[in-house]
Amino acid sequence: MRNKAFITYLFITLLLISITAIINAEQEKYGSIKGILTDNKTGDPVIGVSVIIEGTTLGAITDFDGKYFIEKVPPGIYNLKITSLHYKSDIIKQVTVIVDVTTEVSFKLTKAENELDSEISVTAEKPKLLRDLTTTEVQQTLSFDCAIAAPDISKVDKKLHIRGGRANDVGYATGIHYPAHGGTAIVNDEPFDAMFFKNYGVNPFVDTEDDHLSTFAVDVDDASYVMMRSYLNRGALPPDEAIRTEEFVNHFNYNYAPPYEQAFRVYVEGAPSRFGQNCSMLKIGIKGMEIAPENRKDANLVFVIDVSGSMATENRLGLVKQALRLLVDELSNNDNVGIVVYGSTGRVILEPTSL
Repeated sequence: MRNKAFITYLFITLLLISITAIINAEQEKYGSIKGILTDNKTGDPVIGVSVIIEGTTLGAITDFDGKYFIEKVPPGIYNLKITSLHYKSDIIKQVTVIVDVTTEVSFKLTKAENELDSEISVTAEKPKLLRDLTTTEVQQTLSFDCAIAAPDISKVDKKLHIRGGRANDVGYATGIHYPAHGGTAIVNDEPFDAMFFKNYGVNPFVDTEDDHLSTFAVDVDDASYVMMRSYLNRGALPPDEAIRTEEFVNHFNYNYAPPYEQAFRVYVEGAPSRFGQNCSMLKIGIKGMEIAPENRKDANLVFVIDVSGSMATENRLGLVKQALRLLVDELSNNDNVGIVVYGSTGRVILEPTSL
């Protein structure tokens, strides 16, 4: 009996060692890629550059130091595709990824010279009021695409009449834009235009003796975290009302393994709570099934874009253009994209078009 018990113990020990080895092998089967992207002339770091591993969904965006980091990359040889709003796209070929090793790939970018990246020259002339301009001059001033919506202009009895557009969209012919709310200054001592938040309070604790059922929404909103990051990147503190804990939790990638047969999988983690006695904190994560890019259905996307005066501030329209450029990297030849813009009126810029 003693020998039989010893053999059983030895078998269980070897089994546990084998399982541990398998788990460790699974944990170490990835490598990573990092680097710094800089301007080839100035040497300055380039912010917001998209770095995508071709043929995969893996990628990263450079931060304010021009750095990027792509984690959990299976070992192999890849091409990195680099795209940016103001720099020429490029491909770095034959990047080797080794298990448990971070491959460093840095690159110098060359400025792009095209119509979308052209700058607007500003001269130190006193702007004319619209009432002092002729109809032709006003029409020429408002002809810039994706700047401000052209209002209805007519000239009756040598007087200029302007109708349409948001308040003060076209206050001056030089294209100076007032804040989005229509005034002449940012209100309430806010650091940025059109940034208003409301504190909705915190739900009270409910004893499970009173109600043992809880419901929650399948919500992936992370706007609070993104807004906080935007404030800090611009050297300002976000308002207290802008901080929503659940949207901070939603922002991060928890590396949940996707299901292969079910539509989604539920992950649950619990720990003692710091906010009360006999309480536990519970985090529920939901991971949906992932469809491989080659298996997804063809997409027909139509984007409706606001090009009114308020979009000219804070580089809002510039961010829209950058996002659309990033989207192109994710499209296949069978996908279609259409673009409609609106200000005072709407018009079609691009009929549904494939790559």
